[in-house]
Amino acid sequence: MNKKKIISCVLAAMLSMGTLTALPAETADDIGIGITAEAVDYAAPKNFKGVPGNSKVTLSWDAVIGVTKYDIFYRTSDKEYYEKYRTVSGTTCVVTGLKNGTSYDFMITANGSTFASTVKNITPTKNITADGFAYEVDKDGKKCITGYYGVGGDITLPKGYYVGEKAFEGNTDITSVTAPEDYFFGISSFKGCTKLEKVVVNGSATFGAESFMHCIKLKTVQVDGIYNGIYSAAFEWCESLTDFTIKGDEYEFSIGGTAFHCCYSLKNFEIPSKCSAIYSNAFLNCFSLEKLTVPAGTEFYYDYGEHQMGYYYGAKTESDAWNGNYVYGVADGKTSVYFEELSTSGSGMELDNGLMLTMKKFTPKKLTMVVTKGSDAEAYAKKYGVAYEYASAPVEKLAAPTGLKASKKTAKSITLTWNSVKGAEGYTVYIYNTKTGKYEKYKNVKSNKCVVSGLTKNTSYKFKVAAVDKTDSGYQTGEMSKALSVKTKSK
Repeated sequence: MNKKKIISCVLAAMLSMGTLTALPAETADDIGIGITAEAVDYAAPKNFKGVPGNSKVTLSWDAVIGVTKYDIFYRTSDKEYYEKYRTVSGTTCVVTGLKNGTSYDFMITANGSTFASTVKNITPTKNITADGFAYEVDKDGKKCITGYYGVGGDITLPKGYYVGEKAFEGNTDITSVTAPEDYFFGISSFKGCTKLEKVVVNGSATFGAESFMHCIKLKTVQVDGIYNGIYSAAFEWCESLTDFTIKGDEYEFSIGGTAFHCCYSLKNFEIPSKCSAIYSNAFLNCFSLEKLTVPAGTEFYYDYGEHQMGYYYGAKTESDAWNGNYVYGVADGKTSVYFEELSTSGSGMELDNGLMLTMKKFTPKKLTMVVTKGSDAEAYAKKYGVAYEYASAPVEKLAAPTGLKASKKTAKSITLTWNSVKGAEGYTVYIYNTKTGKYEKYKNVKSNKCVVSGLTKNTSYKFKVAAVDKTDSGYQTGEMSKALSVKTKSK
């Protein structure tokens, strides 16, 4: 293997953007790339990618017009110097003899050129799925996703895994993520995925610190529940986030400091009753937030600031904002302030992760907190002058009907009866749909009897019934009965 070294102090500045600028021919020759003054300076190969394998990395790139050979260089990510691997023909190269679990950087030039492209932090592994998920088996025997080398778009995470630290960080190909079961998302696991728009977890989720931070296009997050916590800065600066839905309420969890800081588009948020704690600045600078429901048992903790929600942190002028002259204020729906906004293009201050920082004028909406008397949330609202209202007392659901049976059946109909439920205004009958796998509404009835018609002879059907009552906010369906399976007559 050729051990020619490229002096890092010459390359460092040029590699910072991922592509080298042209060097004088004699300078390039001095550092060992082997380019003469007469050489043609071809452009850097585009779409340079690396996919890890067992003790190897497969590199690929787009062809450069007029070029038949390319020079490949590599280094471990903690080193200053690149070493030349070899000169190859075509648009692929497999770099072998690498160490699994070690991160490598790679560089390519069109043979005879001073322009280069780089790809960094590729870690060889013997474990990679067909969909491009690289993983390691931890000490407990669990599979941890450590990187992703698939095509992006709408991705579904594999069952039986969890997402490790920085596994998808900075990926700009992924547009949606679906987890098929309970899932843990590690620190910075999807941070800076600037094209990600939707996250769905068909189970309970744990969101580690900064796990989806700077996902500026993320609009929707839907989870069945939260396990353990939404940790600090998990969704900070998710500026497009409008819908964060937590369907269930099975596990106790907490919301960490700045968890939703600068989620500018979030309008309503209902915190499940098993949220035990909210930490400082969790909903600070949610400029569109108008309604926040906080459970009675949720405690407020002030680890690095006192302004959880209903406040803004901004400047009165754009100049003050650039100079960091920020002040706190109660969001009143009238006062406008300047604060930071992130984007992938435009003018402003460029950040290390490829995002642009600009200043934007906001008018924070007036927040109303929905609280319970005697709660920490009520005390907070009173102390800091945030508008609040008391939560309505929960309405108890009617009991499930009992004694569901088929009192009569024919080849095309089944007559159902059940015991009456006290307080019921009527009943809803449900029939099981084998195609959707769900019970679907068949009919509303006033009495405890229903004739289900239009059925097929000699066929089994499943039914459930629920009582319905009228409340101040409309009709409410009670608990469903146990299922009843009935078969129509053959003739």
